[in-house]
Amino acid sequence: MKKFFIVALILTGVLLYSCSKNSSTPYPEGIGGTWRYAGFSGGLAGFRFTPVDTIDNYLQLDTANSRIMITDGSGYQACSGYTFEKGADGNWGVLTLTDSITYTNKFTVALFHDTLTLYPYNFVDAFTSYFTPSSKHFNWCNPAGH
Repeated sequence: MKKFFIVALILTGVLLYSCSKNSSTPYPEGIGGTWRYAGFSGGLAGFRFTPVDTIDNYLQLDTANSRIMITDGSGYQACSGYTFEKGADGNWGVLTLTDSITYTNKFTVALFHDTLTLYPYNFVDAFTSYFTPSSKHFNWCNPAGH
């Protein structure tokens, strides 16, 4: 009986360790849909996560057609096609916009639990943007060449 409890304790520890070690969603599955801008961190000053409550910005990703839309919820929309290169461990990747709709067209993207993060690719002291899932859906604008 004592051996049973020891084995059960060891198996429970291994299970908890393996579940907590890698609980992210592989790419590109999981990043499709609408994401609401939740806040930012980083920059030269090293800001901690700073939530935003008043800005209504969204990303909408269509993984089936490789298109992305940025909207502020007031009618402004910017669309682009994109390519996605999966990172080595599956927890991150590089998203490259085919049209330049922002100051950079390449982002390191990571998805952990229910938070999508975007960081300008190969930038130093840039801000990381955080997005949470949203049930909103916007009509697509047409990116050039799509």
